Amino acid sequence: MSRHPWFLCRAWAAIAGVACAVLLSACTTPVHEGFTDPSFTYPLVRSGGLLVGGVASSIDPLPARIADREAELLAAAIRSERPGLPVQTATLADPRFAAAGQAARLQALARGPLPPETYAALAPLRKAGRFVVYARLENDAVRQEHDIREHDLPDPMREARDRKGKRILVPLYDRAELVESFTTRRVVDVRYTVLDLDARREVWSGRIEKSAEASNRVTLAEGESGSFGYVAPAVPPPGAFPPPPVAGRLIEAAHRGFAENLPEAP
Repeated sequence: MSRHPWFLCRAWAAIAGVACAVLLSACTTPVHEGFTDPSFTYPLVRSGGLLVGGVASSIDPLPARIADREAELLAAAIRSERPGLPVQTATLADPRFAAAGQAARLQALARGPLPPETYAALAPLRKAGRFVVYARLENDAVRQEHDIREHDLPDPMREARDRKGKRILVPLYDRAELVESFTTRRVVDVRYTVLDLDARREVWSGRIEKSAEASNRVTLAEGESGSFGYVAPAVPPPGAFPPPPVAGRLIEAAHRGFAENLPEAP
């Protein structure tokens, strides 16, 4: 299921609550289907300037105010990750640029790659920046997962003596719990393209994926590991699955992931 938003004794009173964690890498965010032109370097971007041309969605059309807000968030992400690079949105660089031509470009971007005539249309922006980045939301998928699994717990211990008579603690048995989980997971994919207005060609492109999940967990039983046997998941009751993580937060995380992959200062 997907939609653009911008979604044993069972004691339900013992629901552990909702745990939501964005799955972010500690290293640089991976770029899928990535391409970088050797000419796209930090010194050139710093001297030429970077503009955020716009943000579109291939899933549902973005209202103008949302598209403008996303462009501002993308520019903010770049400033945060690459503070040495001059960056601003195209509409702020030249307010006259935002009229019908910009709307048509974002509509074209929502359908696929920008047409070759885009370079001529962007020429008035050259004084404000040599490089222009566009972003397109390509996927916003939500799925639900229901399972029952055994999880380890701290083992009960007893006091004993080793061969030298030293006091030690020895586990009595492997303790575990049987947990039923109702998980709602969301994945978004955003494609980024950087255009060089001087060379009139694409110098960077790639797709950034970000995901997050929220879970409700119910402890069905506790006991010795391996003692539970197989328990088939029943039909989930109403309200068992938590709401999906907010897509907007994942898109912001994708913007930061793109910014992490821009050229760094030498």
